[in-house]
Amino acid sequence: MRLARLATAVLVLGLFATAVWADSWCATRYPAALFCDDFDRYCDDPPPLPQECGLGYNILALWRVWIPQGSCGAAITLDDGYLSSPPYAGRAPSPDTGQLAYDTLGLTSPVRAKFGEQYTSVLATDETPLTFEFVVNGKTLSKIHHDNAFLELANGTPYVLNKDALTLWIPSPYCDEQCGNAAIGHNAYPIICQQNDAPAGCASIATAPPRSSIAVGAMAYLDPDPCHCSASDHFPTNKHLAVFDGQRWWSLRQGLFPGGGTGGAVPGDFWLGDLQNKVVLTIKLAAMKVEMTWAGADNLFGTSDDQYSWCTMPRIYQGPFNKITMGYHIPCELIPGTWNCTGAADCNGPTQKDTVCCVTGAPGGGTITFDNVALDGGQGYVQPGACCFPDTSCVEAYEGDCRVLGGQFAGGGTTCDAVACCPPLPADHDMDGDVDLEDFGWFQSCLSGPRALPWTIPCQCADFNHDTGVDADDLATFLIHMSGPEIPAN
Repeated sequence: MRLARLATAVLVLGLFATAVWADSWCATRYPAALFCDDFDRYCDDPPPLPQECGLGYNILALWRVWIPQGSCGAAITLDDGYLSSPPYAGRAPSPDTGQLAYDTLGLTSPVRAKFGEQYTSVLATDETPLTFEFVVNGKTLSKIHHDNAFLELANGTPYVLNKDALTLWIPSPYCDEQCGNAAIGHNAYPIICQQNDAPAGCASIATAPPRSSIAVGAMAYLDPDPCHCSASDHFPTNKHLAVFDGQRWWSLRQGLFPGGGTGGAVPGDFWLGDLQNKVVLTIKLAAMKVEMTWAGADNLFGTSDDQYSWCTMPRIYQGPFNKITMGYHIPCELIPGTWNCTGAADCNGPTQKDTVCCVTGAPGGGTITFDNVALDGGQGYVQPGACCFPDTSCVEAYEGDCRVLGGQFAGGGTTCDAVACCPPLPADHDMDGDVDLEDFGWFQSCLSGPRALPWTIPCQCADFNHDTGVDADDLATFLIHMSGPEIPAN
C-alpha cells in the first residue's frame, strides 16, 4: 500500500518532463561493467545507451531492479538534490528517524550475460579482482555521522527471520540514567554486536556467525556508547567509514590496517565528510583494498585537494556474490551474551515502534544517497578444479584463474589426482620434441585393449581417440607420428 501511494504521488507531481539527454556516467566510466547504476535511466522508454533519461523518471522501473524487502520502512527512491552525476541518485530508505529498510538487486542475469549461461554468481580472486565503486552522500552539517545505511555484496537467498542480518543488536542503557541527567532524555539505542571489540553485553566477536557478504557504508549504530554523557550529542555517532569483512564490522581509522592517505586533518583516517564520499573496494580472494575520497563543499570543483584514505584489510568471507543490497538490514534484538534472537514476541525494544523488529534511524541523521554504483571484473563462479598446463603440471584452481594463468580447466570439482594433464603433442610423452622409441615404450606400457580403461591416469594421454581404451586404433595414430630420435615431431 505504501509503495502504491508513493507511486501515485510521483505521477501526480508530473515529473515526466521532456528529457535532456546526455552521456550517462556508467556508459562513460564502466561501459563493460558486470553491473553499473547511476540511477539516471529509470524512466518510461529510456533512450539507448549511452544516454540518460533527463528530467522525468518512473519509480516503478526503479523498484523492478532494486526490489524492496520486508515490511519495515520505505523502498529506495530517487533524489535530485544530492548526487554525483545528474539528474538522480538513489535515496536510501528512511535513514533518519524513520524505520530502516533495504532493497535487493539480483546479479544472476548480469553474471550470465557477461560470463555465460552456466554461471549464476561472480567470484573475486587475486588473478581476477572485483572493483566495487560508489559514492555515498550524507548531505551537510555532519549528519552522515548519525546515519545508518550501507551497500552490501552478498551470496545466498533472502535473509531468514532477521537472524542473518549484519545488524544484530543489544539495547544501550537509557541515556538519562547512564548520565544522571534527566535533560538528556529517556532514550536507549541499538548497539550492533558484530563489530571489532564487541561492546559489553555482546557475545565474543570470535564466536560471531560468519555471513556470506561484505558491506560498506555509514553506521552510527556501531557506537558502543551512544549516550555521550560528556558531549552535546546524546545519540549514536560514528565519524568513520564502516566495512563488514564477512564476520564483523570495522570503523576504519588511521593505523587500524596497513595503509595511508593524503589531505585532511588526519591523512588516511577514513573520515566521512559532508556531501560526496567516493568509495572504491578492490576485492581479491583473501583481502581487499579500501579507498575513500571525500570531496567537501569547497573542493567539489577542484579548488582544493581531496581527502584520500586507503588501507588493505583481510576478507573473511571469500566466496562468490549473487546480489547487492542497499539500506539497512532488518535485524533482531539479541539475548545478552549470545548470538540468539530474543524472539518475535520480545523484539520491541526501547527504540521499536512496530512489529517485526523494525529499527528506527538515529536522531541527527540526514538523507543518505548512493550514486554511481559499479561492479566490474571478477569471474563466473564454479567450484575449483584441476588446471593443466602445457608442461603437464597441474594445480587446483578456479576456472578464471586457470585461464588467466594459461592453463586448461578440467571442470569444477575435479582434482589433479584424477585428471591426466597431457603434453601438447600427446605422442611425445617425454616432451623432447621427437616421437621415438622412448615414447613408444611408454605407449606400449599403456596398452589396455578396446574399451578397457587405461591402467593409470597418465595413460589416458595415450587414448588418442578418446574411446576409453588404448588399443590398435591408438597404436596406428602413434605410428603415424613416430619420427625417430632428434627428428622434430609433426
